[in-house]
Amino acid sequence: MATDFPKKGDDKKISLRNSEEKQFDYEFAKNLKEQQPKIWKAGGNIRGNEAFMLWGRARDGQDTEAIREWIKEREAWAKRHFRDGQKFKGDVEPNLSNVAGVVAQIKWGVIGNLGERGMKDVILELTKKLEGRKDNMKNNIDHDLHIEFSQEMMKELHENGELEMTTDEMGEPIVIKFMYDAEKSDELMNVTPTVKKGLEDKVKEHNEEVKDLKVDWNPRVTYKKLEKVFDRGIGAYKTNPESVRPNVKSPEQWAFARVNSFLFVMRKGRFQGGQHDTDLLPKDHPMKKAMDDAENQKVRKNPDCPDGYEHQMPDGSYMCGKEHGGGGYGNYDEKKILNFLNIIKEDLITQIKLIKK
Repeated sequence: MATDFPKKGDDKKISLRNSEEKQFDYEFAKNLKEQQPKIWKAGGNIRGNEAFMLWGRARDGQDTEAIREWIKEREAWAKRHFRDGQKFKGDVEPNLSNVAGVVAQIKWGVIGNLGERGMKDVILELTKKLEGRKDNMKNNIDHDLHIEFSQEMMKELHENGELEMTTDEMGEPIVIKFMYDAEKSDELMNVTPTVKKGLEDKVKEHNEEVKDLKVDWNPRVTYKKLEKVFDRGIGAYKTNPESVRPNVKSPEQWAFARVNSFLFVMRKGRFQGGQHDTDLLPKDHPMKKAMDDAENQKVRKNPDCPDGYEHQMPDGSYMCGKEHGGGGYGNYDEKKILNFLNIIKEDLITQIKLIKK
């Protein structure tokens, strides 16, 4: 008697190897089950859980009647539920109430119309949202660094081309940009032949995926751009180890995760979690515009100011008060103003605010 597998009239052995439906990444699915139980429970909680169990047994080489029946059922199920992740092809962001279809596809070990990469993107974005990192600037990638430079050190760095300074009428620094170039750091140059091949493959795969994408920015990437993102990921791993997840075993794994995050924002126009490498985004990218708008803001909130806001002065610095004349601190509490002006931020190309001492 014919097996009618993989489709009616065929007579192939009933096995995953002979299936017309490609298998999803089993290790990714297993990690999702073990590390993100809330997401795992969001879809396919009855037959889906049984399907995952049978999938694992089939992968181990078991060949029982129950497994063969499931493999045939999987073939039909995959076709019926192929478009279950369709909503995420647009701008819909994942949450626990709308990912049931994608989670079920993962439990059945099938790949829907999002593709394996798209399915993983949905799960990773939701994971970061649940961990409280959505829209959290620099989280897991960069960190705040509080430093004070002496006047002599600042002048030396400026002469070496590592600082760009704006000075007041007395020639003393007010606004400083710290010029950081990952390509000049031997410690960050970790692109081995294997890594290079991996990055080249990602460039090719990504550009093929976005070639027909209709967006307001250029979603294509270059190898040099991904290489820079990778280098920065290595640096972030080494300088901020406390932000690295326990399941990350190497700086290269962390750096590739950063590359995948960058490719996601190039496709989707939004970050999965913490923002990073915004200087590498194309000029019309929505996240690039958002950053530019923030940088061009003339007023920003500060609870230590009498009116709750600090205002940008003509010299580029910020101070409390509603007047923009830049004529000093008036009768305000100078210690409070010094506290919020005396902060140095480092983020590859970092805006550093100093005060006149």
